[in-house]
Amino acid sequence: MTITPYIELYRPKTFDEVVGDTSRFIEILKTPVNMPNMLLWGPQGTGKTTIAKIILDNLKPIDILRINGSDNTGIDTIRDKVFNFITAMSSIPGKPKIVWIEEFDFMSVNAYAALRSMMEQYMGNARFICTCNYLTKIPEPIRSRFSLFEFKKSTDYQEIEARLLQICMQEEITVDGENTLIDLITKHKADIRAIINDLQILSSNADKKITAIDVGNTKSLSTEIFELLKKGEWSKIRYEIPKHNPDYNKLLVELADTIFESEYSTSQKADITSIISQGMFEMAFVFDQDICFSAICARIIKKLINNV
Repeated sequence: MTITPYIELYRPKTFDEVVGDTSRFIEILKTPVNMPNMLLWGPQGTGKTTIAKIILDNLKPIDILRINGSDNTGIDTIRDKVFNFITAMSSIPGKPKIVWIEEFDFMSVNAYAALRSMMEQYMGNARFICTCNYLTKIPEPIRSRFSLFEFKKSTDYQEIEARLLQICMQEEITVDGENTLIDLITKHKADIRAIINDLQILSSNADKKITAIDVGNTKSLSTEIFELLKKGEWSKIRYEIPKHNPDYNKLLVELADTIFESEYSTSQKADITSIISQGMFEMAFVFDQDICFSAICARIIKKLINNV
C-alpha cells in the first residue's frame, strides 16, 4: 500500500490554511487583469509552491503553462513552449494567461535573455508566476520585471502548532505532553516541511502516539550527516542524503553549529567553517546542489580525517 506523505496530503489548499500572512496575494487576485508578474523566492519548505498553487486555483478557469526550470533550462523551451503559449489569446475574457515556472533559478542565461523581451512585449496577454530558492541567480533585468515576494520560515510557533494539531486530529494521532509539538517545532527551527515529515515518522507506531521522549530521541538530518562525516562515509552522504530532499543551506548552517560545539580543535573548526562558508557561496550558483553538497562534505572529511 502506498502511503501518501503528510506534506502533500495536508498541503494547504486555501489561503486560510496557510501559516503566515497571505493578505497581499488575496488583494492582488481581486483584479486579475491588473496582476503583476510574481517572483516567489526563499528557502525550501517556506510555502512558495503552495502559494502558487492556491493563486492558480483562485484564478480558475484560466489558461496555464507549467514548466520546471530544472528540467527545461534551455532557450528552446522559452522560444517554443512559452512563446507559442503567450502569443495566443487568452480563452478566458478578463483573465491573463499564466506561465508558471518552478525552480526559476535553474534557467540558462540564454533562456533568461529570450524571456526578457517576451515579458515586455506580451504583458497584456500573459503573466508569469515563478518560484526560486536563490534570488541572486536571477539576472537583474529579469528581476526588475517582477513583483518580488520573499518567503521566510515562520516565527509563530503557536500557529504552526495549531496546524499540527489539525493533522493529528485528522490522523487520530495522540500527542503525549503539553510541549511535545513545540519541542518538535523547535528542533526543526520552524521548518514546516521537516516538522510534518517527522510527525509522520514519529506517529508510524502501532498506537499512533508521540511523546516528548520520541521527539528528543530522534536525530536531525544535520546530526546524521555529522556522524557520517566523522566516519568518513562519503558515499552515504552522496547517495543517501539527497533522498531526504533537504534544504542544503539550512543543513550547512546547522552543520557549522554542530562542528563548532564538537570536540575538534579550534584550528579544525576554523578551517571547516571556511569550507562551509565557501560552499554556501558556491551553492547559490550551481545547477546540481546534490553534487555541490557532497563536494563540500568531501572537503570536510579530508580536514577531519587527514587534516589536509
